[in-house]
Amino acid sequence: MAIKHNLLQKQIHKFLKDCPIDNRMQNFLESVEDVYNSFEEAHRMLELSLELSAHELQQANSEINAVFQAFPDLFFRLNSTGIIQDFKVGIQGDVQHPTNDLLGHNFHNLPFVKTSTSFSNALKQVCDTRITNSFEYALNIKNKIVYYEARLVPIPDHQIVAIVRNISDRKFAEAQLRKSEDRYRKLVELSPEAIIVYMDGNIQFVNSAAVKLVGAESMDDLVGEEFLSFVHPESRDIVTERIQQMMQGDHVPWIEEKFLKLDGSTIITEVAATPFTFHDRTAFMIVIRDVTQKKQFEEKLKKAKEAAEAGSRAKSDFLANMSHEIRTPLNGIVGINNLLLDTELSGEQSHYLTMVKKSVKQLQGLLNDILDFSKIEAGQLSLESIEFDLENTLENVCDITISNAEEKGLDLNLFIQRNVPTQLLGDPGRLSQILVNLIGNAIKFTDEGRISISVELVQLQVEWAVIRFAVIDTGIGIPADRQQKIFESFTQADSSTTRKYGGSGLGLTISRQLVEMMGGKIGVQSPAKCELMSHLNNEHQHNETSDEHESKGSKFYFTARFALQSQQQPAIPSVPVLTNKGKILIVTPGEVTRFLLTEYLGYYDYPLHLVHQRDEVTACIESNSDIQTIIIDYQENAGYNAAWIDTVRQVSASQQIPLLFLTPVNRSQHFSEMTKRELVFLLSKPIKRQSLLQTLHKIENNFQNRKQNEEPQPVQNRHLARLKSLSDKFRILLVEDNVINQKVASALLAKTAIPVDTAADGVIAIDMLKSNQYDLVLMDVQMPNMDGPTATKVIRTELHDNEIVIIAQTAHAMKEDKEKCLISGMNDYISKPIDPDELYRVLAQWLVPEPVLV
Repeated sequence: MAIKHNLLQKQIHKFLKDCPIDNRMQNFLESVEDVYNSFEEAHRMLELSLELSAHELQQANSEINAVFQAFPDLFFRLNSTGIIQDFKVGIQGDVQHPTNDLLGHNFHNLPFVKTSTSFSNALKQVCDTRITNSFEYALNIKNKIVYYEARLVPIPDHQIVAIVRNISDRKFAEAQLRKSEDRYRKLVELSPEAIIVYMDGNIQFVNSAAVKLVGAESMDDLVGEEFLSFVHPESRDIVTERIQQMMQGDHVPWIEEKFLKLDGSTIITEVAATPFTFHDRTAFMIVIRDVTQKKQFEEKLKKAKEAAEAGSRAKSDFLANMSHEIRTPLNGIVGINNLLLDTELSGEQSHYLTMVKKSVKQLQGLLNDILDFSKIEAGQLSLESIEFDLENTLENVCDITISNAEEKGLDLNLFIQRNVPTQLLGDPGRLSQILVNLIGNAIKFTDEGRISISVELVQLQVEWAVIRFAVIDTGIGIPADRQQKIFESFTQADSSTTRKYGGSGLGLTISRQLVEMMGGKIGVQSPAKCELMSHLNNEHQHNETSDEHESKGSKFYFTARFALQSQQQPAIPSVPVLTNKGKILIVTPGEVTRFLLTEYLGYYDYPLHLVHQRDEVTACIESNSDIQTIIIDYQENAGYNAAWIDTVRQVSASQQIPLLFLTPVNRSQHFSEMTKRELVFLLSKPIKRQSLLQTLHKIENNFQNRKQNEEPQPVQNRHLARLKSLSDKFRILLVEDNVINQKVASALLAKTAIPVDTAADGVIAIDMLKSNQYDLVLMDVQMPNMDGPTATKVIRTELHDNEIVIIAQTAHAMKEDKEKCLISGMNDYISKPIDPDELYRVLAQWLVPEPVLV
């Protein structure tokens, strides 16, 4: 028998020793062995299971203990007498007692317990009643208030678990929160704007401003009421929509809506709202401003503005009508005066008619100033932005003003610094208007001396430039206390100046506003130094005594910003240099003229020889064989009489040296006979850079050609000549209701030799157009029965004549009036009083245009 189980083998050998075992016993023993084997396997499995369970339990206990120890609260297990049986002090230092000495220690002796009566009483109560108790208490520990929260829980065997938590941080946070809530509550309460807390359709809170807004007596009158009941029926839909938008998270900006007060009256409000948490629920804070008075004020302001605009329009219309009414008879005066000047007159008659012409010109200037001032006030004045050449514009300004300056014996000088760009974009007409006004004032208030115009660059960028202009005179000057007031409307430096010098006091006001529109500033200095003299002194160190007029006078200066043209010409004009490199002899007693000639000719390195005294001229010519040209600045007060001029001419002619006289415009006729002689040339002052250089070039290369010295044909004569040359090919219809103006226009048109018919109004004109063939209609604008624009529309639409040229004659000088003429179908317009030059120019432009040279 082979028994494998060791324990079973030992037991059989012990009891049976060597006794034989039969088969039945053998089978029994084998069954017993199987049981032993199964029992042993189960025992091993049980031991393994117990081992694993004990390990898992130990691990779980460790985790629980770790969590328990990390918990910030204090835990104590006490017996009925308060002796500590077990504890957990965690991370707090409230125990302030060695932890290895806590077991068996009396709980009542711990610092956070022994001074608290409430804790001792609660512990006794739990021991007696076996009922859990929770409470808060505060202790003063080391002069610091510490707050605790305690929970006493009875457990079996008359024991108690005490859980203690330090809640000082929480108490501090709650105190801060209460302070914050108090602060914000005060802010809400003191807010001048109504604040309403709205939730679930009802009002939950209102401030005092909201109570006042709706006319309630206290907050209790509003809390609990339906919010929409205070919204005006006209505004309820939009307010409801905005509330729904807020509930969906959308932002709701300020809206203007109507609200109702408790008395039923309506107020206009601005409303804004935002969602927020109120008692753990979503509510809306609604801020309401009462803008009723503001809206009423705005409405009054709007009406006042409309009334002011209507008044401004009425004033503009009145000025436009007055301008028309004044220009209509003025046109007759100017026309008849011009016609009389073209007839044979005695010297006295010519003098009187010239005075009339000047007076009319002054009246026209006054009308233009009033209209400009009216347009500026009404905000209707705008600036053009066109390409123009600054130097040409400034020279044209000098041409316009030189006659008035020379009549008073004043020198007019222009100096443009080399670095000033001249190819600009802007409004040359308005720039000229400013300069003409400043120069005109300078001439008016200056009895002797000079007027100087200086131009310099202030700032240069890629696309624009700021340029400074100055007009300096040697006149009466301006008192310091009046220098700023002169830019105000209808103001002059002295009330007596209006009587002595004339003027409306509008020119400087208009100039100031135009300068500001150009992005610049205008100012005045008085007394003033001549800037050209300053340049002379700085650059040439001239040490002569200053002119006696330098200690007085005025300087008006302004800046303006201009865009630059894409293609800029060089600052120094590209005029060909003289082929003969001999000297240019300059004869002038004037420092400014000497400086300008030196500057302009110095651009090209011309060799110069300067002579101040007239008596030195002939000797200088005879002793210098390399003089190629002589420039004489003619000045009567320097002794440049006819005998001296003839002597110089003879000396220069003997040596074949060209002679160039710089003469005032009003003295050009005096020299006209002399220019018929060989090698004598004229150039009118003020000195112009390009004209000077071009004239010198002509003298050098073409002095044998006498045609170059002939005065160019006047513009009027050129246009008039073109009209006369083809007069038999055209026929003009003049439409004018005013008899005098009709005669004036007819007389001017008669000079063209073109046949002219007349009509007194638009109705007659249309009848004549139906039965006659005309090439051009000169159409008055304002006429009885049918005015010019209406007649033009009939011609273009009913007569279907789009070929005939219609030119408006308008005494309305406003830009919009001229635009109305063009909109009605007219081709062009001329302003009254009619300028003969302008009339012939416009007629020639439409009837006999000049060929375009390609």
